[in-house]
Amino acid sequence: MQVYSEPVARRHYAPRFGLATLFRIGNVVGAFVLSVVAAYAVGGLWPREDFYRTQPDVSFRHDVVLVLQGSDREAVFTTLPNLNDALSPARTVPGTASATPNDVNGDGKVEYFDVVVDATPGFPVHGMKLLASFDYKLDGRTTMSTTALAYATLSSAVPGSLGYVDGELSLKLSNALLDNAHRAVYTENPLADFPAADGGGVHASENMTVTGLLSRYLLRNDTVTYEYTGSWESGGDGSSFKALARVRVPYHQVVPLRLRSLEMIKWGWVQVYSLLAVLLFLRRHFEEICFHYRLLPTRVVSDLEPKEHRF
Repeated sequence: MQVYSEPVARRHYAPRFGLATLFRIGNVVGAFVLSVVAAYAVGGLWPREDFYRTQPDVSFRHDVVLVLQGSDREAVFTTLPNLNDALSPARTVPGTASATPNDVNGDGKVEYFDVVVDATPGFPVHGMKLLASFDYKLDGRTTMSTTALAYATLSSAVPGSLGYVDGELSLKLSNALLDNAHRAVYTENPLADFPAADGGGVHASENMTVTGLLSRYLLRNDTVTYEYTGSWESGGDGSSFKALARVRVPYHQVVPLRLRSLEMIKWGWVQVYSLLAVLLFLRRHFEEICFHYRLLPTRVVSDLEPKEHRF
């Protein structure tokens, strides 16, 4: 029976600067260079940006501005005390505002809000502009806290009693977020200082402009916009008007990330090594063929050759 075995080897020797030695070194260097070039060519060597998907955590701030437009006048309903103080009673209308959060799948995050604003304008309404602010948070590979502004507008040549919009919040970033970091730059309420037509704050003028507010909001590097469709229900004598808005939160918000240097090196090494392992495997079998069939000049020493033993 076999009690022990030893591997039998054939050793190939060549001069230090011989063709066989240079061939062996060139194979290793070539495999590494080819791995780097291939990883760079496919764009995976130094990935500067990445992305992930997450559902934002959104909560309603109970800050609402509803601008009602008639044929020859305009009035505002708002829950903001400073804006009510800045406007004369002739430019404001009474009303109520409420929002119902809906967590459909029970994961602790709201899937959509139903915002309802009931106003008594006292004149036929031909158009509306609705603005509502939300707290918007991201978690996962990076965290961000910001305020979101949902804006919707509807108009019709026929007076209406109800305006309905349905849409989704969408994150817009001028620059990708830094990976594994926390960003909380724009946490102030975008409706807190409603701009006036002359560029001042809410106490500067009664000529309030939604355009000025949106212009300032959209200048931010991080914005959350409201992409919606709407319908207008005609009828009514202006004694009451209802604005309904369904604000949906995306299940899978795509968040672009800017990778740190160590993360770039890690992903670059993964790309190179995945190719290098395959090339080194092929190199080994290629060398076996070249040396086994003596395609390169070497001196061969075999363990099978008898050796002189001294005792």
